[in-house]
Amino acid sequence: MPGVTVSDAEPVPVGSLRAGRRRFSAVPDRMLVPGIVLAVAALAAQIVVQTLDGDLLASTQACVRTYAGLPVVTTCGPTLVRGQLAFVVGLFLFLLLGQLWVAGMNRACLDVVDDVPVRSPFAGWSLIRVLPTAAVVSAAITVGLFLCVLPGVLIAFATMYATTSAVDRGTGALASIKVSVDLVLGDLRRESGFALRSTGLLLVGLLCLVVGLFAAIPVVLLAQAERYRARVPG
Repeated sequence: MPGVTVSDAEPVPVGSLRAGRRRFSAVPDRMLVPGIVLAVAALAAQIVVQTLDGDLLASTQACVRTYAGLPVVTTCGPTLVRGQLAFVVGLFLFLLLGQLWVAGMNRACLDVVDDVPVRSPFAGWSLIRVLPTAAVVSAAITVGLFLCVLPGVLIAFATMYATTSAVDRGTGALASIKVSVDLVLGDLRRESGFALRSTGLLLVGLLCLVVGLFAAIPVVLLAQAERYRARVPG
C-alpha cells in the first residue's frame, strides 16, 4: 500500500492510526475547535430531545392502587411497553445526534486530508443532505442493538463510511450506505483490523477520564477520512 508523508515525518501507511495521529499533531486546532463547538451543540440538542422523550414516553402518570382495602390515587411509572419504547427512541436520538456530530467532524477531517483552508464547523456540509443518511444508519443500528447487540455492531461497522460519503458527495441515504458497504467489503480484512484498533484507541481515550476522547476520536476520524479519500477521490 502506498505511503503518505505528514510534514517531514517518515512515510506511514495510508489511513493508519499513526497517520491520523501525525495529522492531528500537525494541526490540533483544526480538530479540537470544531470538535468542541459541535459537541456543545450536540449536547444541548441531546438534553432537549432526551427530556422530551422522557416527558412524552416515559413520564409518570396517575394510577389507582389499593391500600388497606381502599382505592388510593397515586403516581406510577411508565408501563413496560412505554419504558421500552422510550429507551429505543432515546437510543435512536442519541445515535442520530452522534452521527450528525461525526458528520461535522468528517468535513473537518476531509478538509485536512484535502488541504482545504479552515472554515466554520457548520460550513462545507449540508445538514439537510446528511440527515437522511444519519437517520437511516441510526435506526438500523438501534434495531440491531435492541434485538441482539451483535447485529447493531456489524451494521455500525458496515456503515462507518456512510456519513463521510454523504458529507463529501452529498449522496442520499441508500447511495451513501452502498459506498460504505462496498468500501468495507472490498477490503474486509484490513477494515476489520482498522476497526478493532480504532475501538482499542477509543477505549483508552475513554479510560483517560473521558478527556482523552478529544484526541482519540479526531485521530480515528482523520485516519478514516484518509482511508476513504484514498479509494474515493474528491
